[in-house]
Amino acid sequence: MKKLAFIGFAVLISISTAAFAQETSVTPFSTGMYRATENLIPAQNSELNLKNKRFGIGMDFTYNYIPEFWLHMFMKGAHDVKGPSYGLRFIYRTLNADVSLKLKYWSINPPDAVWLGLNHDWADAELTEFEDFKFLYGEIAVTWKLELIKDLYFIYGFGIGGGAVLGDIYTTPTYGCNEDNYQDMSGTCTVAGNDGREKEDIPRAMGALEGVIGLRYDLMDMFSIKFETGFFLPGMMQFTFAIEAYY
Repeated sequence: MKKLAFIGFAVLISISTAAFAQETSVTPFSTGMYRATENLIPAQNSELNLKNKRFGIGMDFTYNYIPEFWLHMFMKGAHDVKGPSYGLRFIYRTLNADVSLKLKYWSINPPDAVWLGLNHDWADAELTEFEDFKFLYGEIAVTWKLELIKDLYFIYGFGIGGGAVLGDIYTTPTYGCNEDNYQDMSGTCTVAGNDGREKEDIPRAMGALEGVIGLRYDLMDMFSIKFETGFFLPGMMQFTFAIEAYY
């Protein structure tokens, strides 16, 4: 009986020793595999993040429109203002957003006509002429994206910047002008004469602020086409078509 007990005790010790040896031999290997896998995941994530951060360059064409009714909030005598702008953009693209530096040249093209400020009488109305009236400015813009279908995104964002006002403004006194006839210079609203023509002092610096929405379509992982619209100050409405290339 004692012999059987001793044999059973020896068997238990053997099993425990084998189990301990197995545990100590497997554990370092398992730990090493876990650590190697754990180190591999951040590397893969870093590579993925790097692929989602790209640089690009693009060009755009914008049609700017300032309706007369908008200007009537600030002026008695006003007219529609329509003009194109052209620009270059340098883009830093991340997974969810584009950060752009835009350089723009806006040919404002207000009509030569009678313009009158809100706090002036019609007796003060003047023919206002614009010579080479442009706005050259830079802007930092950020746009975010929401995927609609593969390669097609809804985009939204804003931009802020400023620039220089180019060109000159000349004014000439008029007579007979009122709110009913100031847009028709061929009638009773006429220019008093060229002797009173003066060059006006205008501010040469102006800020820029915009908010946009639009669509972005990606082509071959290298090109993007964007259609944007929104509000733009010192204008009002703008419609933009842009082509961008990435590397």
